[in-house]
Amino acid sequence: MKHEKTVKELLEVLGGKDNISNYEHCATRLRVVLKDDDVVDKEEAENITENKGYFYSTGQHQFVFGTGLLTKYTLILNKKCQEVPLPTPIHRSKKTLMQI
Repeated sequence: MKHEKTVKELLEVLGGKDNISNYEHCATRLRVVLKDDDVVDKEEAENITENKGYFYSTGQHQFVFGTGLLTKYTLILNKKCQEVPLPTPIHRSKKTLMQI
């Protein structure tokens, strides 16, 4: 899938999911704050599939993807960046006073 490829390239350019401090998006841009900004190669960032532009400003790496794509990318990024899966809830049996 093309969107999966784009997110994979994005994570590689950003130094992996462990290097991401925070990310958000507006209608056209993905904004990413990193723990280590030095790992990003500007030329590689500009050549990410479907990326229409890249720049670094005010501590944020900004990728321009255009309208309509960022929701898809963010859903995939959320899935890939999920820190630790939530534990499975423990289901305890409910006993009434009559059963004790």
